[in-house]
Amino acid sequence: MIKTLANKLMRSLSIFSLSRFLLIRIYPFFRENNEYIASSENIIHDTDKIFSELLESGYSSNIKIPNQILKDIIEYSKLSKYKGQFGGKKYLINYENPSNPGNDIWYGNYSLLKECDSVKKLVYNKDVLKICESYLGSKFKLISCHSWWSFPPLNNKSNHQYGYHYDIDSPKFLKIFIYLTDVDLDSGPHVIVPGTHKRKSIKEKFNRRLNDSQIESNKNYNDPIIKIGPKGSMFFEDTFAYHKGTTPVKPRLIMQAEFSI
Repeated sequence: MIKTLANKLMRSLSIFSLSRFLLIRIYPFFRENNEYIASSENIIHDTDKIFSELLESGYSSNIKIPNQILKDIIEYSKLSKYKGQFGGKKYLINYENPSNPGNDIWYGNYSLLKECDSVKKLVYNKDVLKICESYLGSKFKLISCHSWWSFPPLNNKSNHQYGYHYDIDSPKFLKIFIYLTDVDLDSGPHVIVPGTHKRKSIKEKFNRRLNDSQIESNKNYNDPIIKIGPKGSMFFEDTFAYHKGTTPVKPRLIMQAEFSI
């Protein structure tokens, strides 16, 4: 109960610049040092460039993960079962010919970190951890790691889950997205509005969700960036920025790891 109330208070305060600034500096005092056993493979050749992109725009360029790691994660994914967004039964989804197995629009697997060694090699890679430390500071931890299949809305009905929003998971956090299927404009690509991790109006701070026309008509915003790419494409993002997954015409499998202060 106390933890739930504290989390709600944190989320309420984190929308305001000054209180978020203070929380970012206070939170690490209550965080234990996390000494991750980093994998040594070099997967990001210019970590300074990625860090600069994050500071300026809230997202990074696409990075291609090593072929063997990608192959291992996909092979694991083919054998995994996925639970619908509202829980219940777990389903085995055919990677080569995926179809919606139930009545939900997405199905997640939350066990891949403990079940797939190549996932550990990726999220605990020395380059990944270096970028996280540069962006979050020396005290941070991995708070989630999962993958999910996204499917077109049932009966072609619009769904707010495919609309623009921003996240408040902690005072400061950083996510890594990895496409596990090829993602083109029909596959529900991720979209971000650059720079909105740094600035929002008072009205926007109280409204985490905006529709497309509100984003497109706002002259203070840069043009949204659509993140397409082949399977194995990885990018960093601060999802305190406005972002969305576009409504897919065909299924998409994506993985996410989140680090937080």
